[in-house]
Amino acid sequence: MKLIGTKSIAEHLSKLLKIAYGVVLVSFFISLVLGTISLWRSGSLGLDNHISIKTPGINFDFSNLSYKANTKYMNFLFLSAVPSYLISAFIIKELSRILDTLVKEEPFVYANIVSIKKIAKALILGSILYTIIHFIIGLIITSVVQTPGVKLTTNLSIDGSMLFMGILLYLLAEVFKLGLIIKEEQDLTV
Repeated sequence: MKLIGTKSIAEHLSKLLKIAYGVVLVSFFISLVLGTISLWRSGSLGLDNHISIKTPGINFDFSNLSYKANTKYMNFLFLSAVPSYLISAFIIKELSRILDTLVKEEPFVYANIVSIKKIAKALILGSILYTIIHFIIGLIITSVVQTPGVKLTTNLSIDGSMLFMGILLYLLAEVFKLGLIIKEEQDLTV
């Protein structure tokens, strides 16, 4: 099977990304509606007074812990997922646009450079938002959950993989820009 052009891997990936884009948007709106209804009806996201943390290899169960879920904290926790949905949908849409140019067998176009730079910026922004949101969630949890004998602390850690991918994609955009310049010069010489 060919990599680019019609009836190629690029065309199948483009179709798959368009489906993924729809799925992300639909799941975003469903969770937004259900979360809003839950917040409206109960004042919180239906959380009970039971906290359990499950990780591979160890589970923490705080079933005897008593706390009252604060609505403003619950609203933040619910709204903290919104940037992830939006950034994911944006990246999928831009990748689909790039793949469409591969199907047309015209990868060195200015639109691809713009799309790659947009994806890079979205990944860098996502890394920053991810760091800030998870730090705030850590602060919320450490202020709400207080268990004798257990010390919860919050740390600020940057998601290096998203940041690294964003920087690499920015460099890739510059490579595409050079490729476009070379292609245009070659077209003028022939």
